[in-house]
Amino acid sequence: MPTSPLPLGLIGCGGMGLRHARAVVEMAARGCRPVEIVAICDADEGRRAKVAALFTSAGVARPREFSRVEDLLADATVEAVDIVLPTALHHTMILKALSAGKHVLVEKPLA
Repeated sequence: MPTSPLPLGLIGCGGMGLRHARAVVEMAARGCRPVEIVAICDADEGRRAKVAALFTSAGVARPREFSRVEDLLADATVEAVDIVLPTALHHTMILKALSAGKHVLVEKPLA
């Protein structure tokens, strides 16, 4: 039985955030869709635009863009977040995401 992709918010559009986005786009191109990045967040408009353009150029639905993490976390369509920020920000961001009722993926130490 097919399942729907998990609606994911990407928090952080720097180098690693871009890599995570590329991986999701590549999986979709190969027919593997465990997650769908539906929203991205970064305070830097240029970084956000670069990640959003990746989806557009691949023919994948462009994610909603947020400059404030609080706005992304308030989006009820985002069920989980991928936190791709500097390590020192992980603990605070994880607590915010969990308080907002989101599932959390973070790859490095919590802080």
